Amino acid sequence: DSGLVIIGTHTDSPCLRLRPNSKITTSGMLQVGMQTYGGGLWHTWFDRPLGVAGKVIVREASPGQLENARLVERLVRIPEPLMIVPNLAIHMQSSEERMAFAPNLELNLQPVLCSSIINDEIAGSAGRVEDSKEEIFSRHHAALLERVAKELGCSPNDIVDLDLCLMDAQPACLAGIYREFVSAPRIDNNLSTWAAVQGLCEYVSEIVIDDSQD
Repeated sequence: DSGLVIIGTHTDSPCLRLRPNSKITTSGMLQVGMQTYGGGLWHTWFDRPLGVAGKVIVREASPGQLENARLVERLVRIPEPLMIVPNLAIHMQSSEERMAFAPNLELNLQPVLCSSIINDEIAGSAGRVEDSKEEIFSRHHAALLERVAKELGCSPNDIVDLDLCLMDAQPACLAGIYREFVSAPRIDNNLSTWAAVQGLCEYVSEIVIDDSQD
């Protein structure tokens, strides 16, 4: 038989992606600047525990050989509730505002990382220098950089740049009285890609997996 069979899927999903300059402090709270990626159902991101995942550029060097340091791309995934995008309390909105629920994507989707009071207390006890000379600290909160560095097993000063996205920290589960429904984020992308790979293993002569919401 002649011909070509192709299955096309995509691996990416709409999400909140870390801005190049994400350091925000507002009303005594440390927030993380995010930009939307793709066409998401953004109201579903409110009041959820959110972790982070993505790529980190790290400077690696042998002890005493900083002049020979090289840049390495590392993957990171922290499925812990590090941040949350809180909803406004019900008594601070009118009934019309609650019914409309049209969040400003530039202002209302910036998650809270921690309070300034607690951050200053922990930074002081740990001897953290908030005004480090490293350029990365002028763009991102030191607390976030420290948590990412801990996961990677490196120093925060070794982080050169970040490409991180928020993720639901709540694990996927089976739902319904007969556990017949799958409750999970990114299920359309994951299932279609899984099915395509299975097809490739069995019959298909070519597979295309895109990483683009456009």
